[in-house]
Amino acid sequence: MDDTGRRTVLIIEDNDINREMLSLILENDYNVLQAENGREGLDILSEHGDRISLVLLDINMPVMNGYEFMDEVRSTPSLAHVPIIVTTSNDAVDDEIQCLKKGASDFVVKPYNSEVVRHRVDNMIHLREASSLIQVIEHDMLTGVLNREIFFWNAERIMRDAPDQDFDLVCTDISGFKFVNEVYGKEEGDRLLRQNGREIAGRLGSGEIVGRIGGDEFAFLVKHKTREAHEALTAHLNEALTGSFGSKVLIKTGVYHTGTSREERDLTAAAMCDRARQAIDIIKNRYNQNCGFFDDEMRRDLEFEKFITDNMEQALAEEQFQVYYQPKHRLDSGLPGGAEALVRWIHPEKGMMKPGLFIPIFEANRFISRLDYYMYEHVCMDLKRWKEMGIPLVPVSINASRHDFEQPDYVSQLDDLTHKYGIDHELLHIEVTESAYTDNSVMIDNCISELHEKGFRVELDDFGTGYSNLVSLNDFHFDVLKLDMGLIRKLGTDREKNILDFVISIAEWLNMETVAEGAESREEIETLKAKGCTSVQGYYYSKPLSGKDFEAYLKEKMNL
Repeated sequence: MDDTGRRTVLIIEDNDINREMLSLILENDYNVLQAENGREGLDILSEHGDRISLVLLDINMPVMNGYEFMDEVRSTPSLAHVPIIVTTSNDAVDDEIQCLKKGASDFVVKPYNSEVVRHRVDNMIHLREASSLIQVIEHDMLTGVLNREIFFWNAERIMRDAPDQDFDLVCTDISGFKFVNEVYGKEEGDRLLRQNGREIAGRLGSGEIVGRIGGDEFAFLVKHKTREAHEALTAHLNEALTGSFGSKVLIKTGVYHTGTSREERDLTAAAMCDRARQAIDIIKNRYNQNCGFFDDEMRRDLEFEKFITDNMEQALAEEQFQVYYQPKHRLDSGLPGGAEALVRWIHPEKGMMKPGLFIPIFEANRFISRLDYYMYEHVCMDLKRWKEMGIPLVPVSINASRHDFEQPDYVSQLDDLTHKYGIDHELLHIEVTESAYTDNSVMIDNCISELHEKGFRVELDDFGTGYSNLVSLNDFHFDVLKLDMGLIRKLGTDREKNILDFVISIAEWLNMETVAEGAESREEIETLKAKGCTSVQGYYYSKPLSGKDFEAYLKEKMNL
């Protein structure tokens, strides 16, 4: 199509009269290019192929006849999309079949009927453009493979139409793709994606498809294959794609075998893809394994995750979540000086479920913020009851998720709860983990300042694990430093004791109290006391207690 919107037609005909006649029929509606033989026509098509909408082709010509021309065009990918209408002096069936085999789209018979020629040219161009539009809509513009939506739709259709056939849905992940974009440039990254699509497509058989489902993620549906076959394909992709990138780029694949059971086949293709991705996640950091397979253990994990998400709303409404308190004892007096609030899920069928089972799921689906608010309120309710009973109150620390700090009204909600239940702000301590403040340090810092303005105290939890560093103590105003039990357990050598001495002395210099977690022996208690640690929580004093048991514990220890 030119700037005026007119399509271009190429007429290849050795007879001058026939060529001019076709030109006269079409020139009012189209730009017309002419060639006297197949060779000249091929040169014109090669030069202007991006704007030629159709070719009218005679068969019997010198230099290069119509059959030879079609062979050349169909073997050239950049030209093969152009429709060809053959002009013939007879309508012999054998001739038509041979032309169709060579790639002809339609025929017009000599002598020409102007109306027939125009309509056939119009119809063929419109059909080709509609087909091209569908191709654009269905395919990823960069790689040419199916786009995400069309891949999933076709995968489900293929599996639905072959209920007795086992399939594998495979996902690929390009580890180091970001490195390629940043170091070699986006063009090189795009080339890597295109090549990945081509390599996968080249290995597919009949009825097997590939699509790009994310930035550097591809998925393909194949008839069920052995583990060895999938591992070999993964090895081929790595050999073909990594090239000069070396170990910086690595292809990992995850395989989900659909099976033939109704439960498995009722899954959406997107859900199957998630399972293949889960197989990739399992092997992501394994040096010698690049192909992972979704198995029964992963299936059980998913079933448990579904159970958790299906039941979490009802559990919150029915108050199946219970607050347990682990006492903190001051080392100077030995008396309870606080407690940490811990959540336990008491399910009517499964019984008590510990937080390690469901908290990661709640973190992922962000239900954690609602559970945290539930915990804040129930702690305030308990503190109010104990206050009315005349039990001396001790501060209670509550773990905060990083998602809590993303709530714009987080601090105001806490403030409202303390006013609602008549609780002093300093009785609520907010525990912040290192992972929370490293995710968004500016947001956390602003939130800590707001908490302090309202009178809440903030504790840094699990210091001594992961990437704990002294910069966090300087950059954020924490009131309490909680020493991880892993740090406490490493008190066997003078070097380890010196590290603990140093951490506690830094905390004292910054006017921070220190709480040691996980103390279990009298020896650990004495060591921590000698080094100036403020408080201790751990099984030496008490395991986590239910609200009523902690209430009784306070009465006993406070001699009430």
